[in-house]
Amino acid sequence: MADRDSWWTPFIHHQYPSYSDVTSIQRMIDWAWTDDKRENISDESIRLMCQTLFWFQTKPAKDKLRTQSIK
Repeated sequence: MADRDSWWTPFIHHQYPSYSDVTSIQRMIDWAWTDDKRENISDESIRLMCQTLFWFQTKPAKDKLRTQSIK
């Protein structure tokens, strides 16, 4: 995990600079919080999305991305 975090945390920091920018990370968070039906999405796709959202937790505790992805 340390190897992943050494590149992942700086990467998501630069991909999620502010609430005003719409990035792939913001789209993933928005998708996760919608009430849209997801029966056409495979269980594996949902599992992978959840895993990615979980990886956002590598950011510091008071970080905007971390806060938004777990609210």
